[in-house]
Amino acid sequence: MENNTNANTGYNGYKNYESWNCSLWLRSDEACYSCWTEAAKEAIKKSENKQAATVSLMDQMREAVENDLADYLEKQKNGGVSNTGMFSDLLTNAVGNIDFYEVAAAFIEDVE
Repeated sequence: MENNTNANTGYNGYKNYESWNCSLWLRSDEACYSCWTEAAKEAIKKSENKQAATVSLMDQMREAVENDLADYLEKQKNGGVSNTGMFSDLLTNAVGNIDFYEVAAAFIEDVE
């Protein structure tokens, strides 16, 4: 597997792999991309400035991703798979490493 890490740019232009991967997934599905693009437009419309819009969108993204993680772990538990342990910890840590501000800022840039 190719490692696209660079000391100056992080991973493919993002701070780290987790942030890049989150942005990639939020952009890879047309319906998902459309949803976040509309959320970015709405954040810009309701905010005083670009930074406030980015923070607003960032909060929405963080909540959505953390809710998806909780749902995923609950489904694992309901399916008889432990939702605690090494893999749960690794997944939770990976989500914790996402720079949601950076991901949101990219969406704000897209719609400006």
